[in-house]
Amino acid sequence: AQAGDPTTNGPFASDTGWTKGADWTIAAGVASVAAASNTDLSQTASASYPLVNGQSYYCTFTITSFTGGTVALSLGGGTAGTARGSAATFSEIIIAGDTQTILFDAAGATLSIDNVTIIPCAKVPADDTTGRAAMQNPQGLHLNGNATAISIVSAATPIITTSFYK
Repeated sequence: AQAGDPTTNGPFASDTGWTKGADWTIAAGVASVAAASNTDLSQTASASYPLVNGQSYYCTFTITSFTGGTVALSLGGGTAGTARGSAATFSEIIIAGDTQTILFDAAGATLSIDNVTIIPCAKVPADDTTGRAAMQNPQGLHLNGNATAISIVSAATPIITTSFYK
């Protein structure tokens, strides 16, 4: 996992870290839901990187196989991301709510998910148009691994998405 990522086992390397609703399985490096299910795949955010209420997160995941239905990601009970219903890699900014639940909500879904990452975005004041000192001490910016992805947002709108390497 990347620094700041609150997920455990985002690449589904094993059948751990996630609570599977009926019809969900984790095997062969993916989480799959079958039988046009309306159940959830969820986990509690990592204690090392808890979700922060009102914080924007840059979220990506891949739907590796798709037969039908949709799945939407939500963080901490906040507003859910876009319902996705095709095989592709998806990226979006989601604002966390006040719980620690990371949740994929299936709606009539038969599909597989892989490579979930959730990265906190640095905060820039919405009214800062001067460009001076817009990013002072970004929230929880750590370079613990070889690289970390950063998104800078203002009022939940992406301004810059980049990677830093050490």
